[in-house]
Amino acid sequence: MSVGRRVRFVVLVAIGGIASTWVGVCDRGWAATPSQCEVPAGTSRSDGSAPAGTVTLTSNQKKLTFKFDADRGEATRDVTIRAQPALTGTAATEIEITTSPLVRDDQHATFSRPKVTPPTISRDGERITFTVCASARGAQAGSYSGSLLVEGPTNVAGTTVDITATTRSRNFFFGGLIVAVIAAAVGLTLKGIADYRREITGKKDEAGKPVTFDWPDAVGYIWAPKEFRVGFSIIGILIAAVAAATVYNKTPTWGSDWFADGVSLAATAIAAVGAQGVLDGLRGAPPTPKPGE
Repeated sequence: MSVGRRVRFVVLVAIGGIASTWVGVCDRGWAATPSQCEVPAGTSRSDGSAPAGTVTLTSNQKKLTFKFDADRGEATRDVTIRAQPALTGTAATEIEITTSPLVRDDQHATFSRPKVTPPTISRDGERITFTVCASARGAQAGSYSGSLLVEGPTNVAGTTVDITATTRSRNFFFGGLIVAVIAAAVGLTLKGIADYRREITGKKDEAGKPVTFDWPDAVGYIWAPKEFRVGFSIIGILIAAVAAATVYNKTPTWGSDWFADGVSLAATAIAAVGAQGVLDGLRGAPPTPKPGE
């Protein structure tokens, strides 16, 4: 056999060996790897019960709640996890605490992942304590939710604590408050125009001629000092502002739903008109002159 044929023969044998080895590796590595969505043979899914001898962790707080105003600052919550039976031979460094990102209810925004201080285990081994710190810097207005997972060595059954955080927008409130006050002033002016038209109906001037509608007088009717009209109007606007502030304080997610919050502000403007009407009624409505008087 010539040298060239010997070289080709050796190369073919080597290629065949490499191919057979590769197929064997693929069969053992890929075919034997179970799917992540299936339970491998010989195992079963957890039914929530802990094996004998397992330390079970339970949280004193079922939920951690963080409420942030418009300042977007930071807040902390102390967490206590109870161990039953007591942890023995377990170091604090073996306790793992994992926090998930907080996601807004509409799934369109996220909250920064809360940070956790290193845990400590009490001397009797019955309590694990740590502190959770949440920062609202850069977060949009809304309601966010996530979770915190506490785990340990293989003989420790972990526990989960739910986390919720709410933030609101102060800028949207002040802008909306200005709009609400303007809307209240416009509403009061329109009400004043209607009152003016009703008052001049059937009236005559000093010359005995019917009083004609005058736009400047109509617009300024509700803001005239006569019969304390301007005072009642200002009180109505103040009531609207107080109502808007109350709605803001009662809504921890103010600014996350512009339409709903805008409707709330519009309602305060309507309240201003209604309040002025009530106050105006206390002094008695001007009598409606009879035709010909």
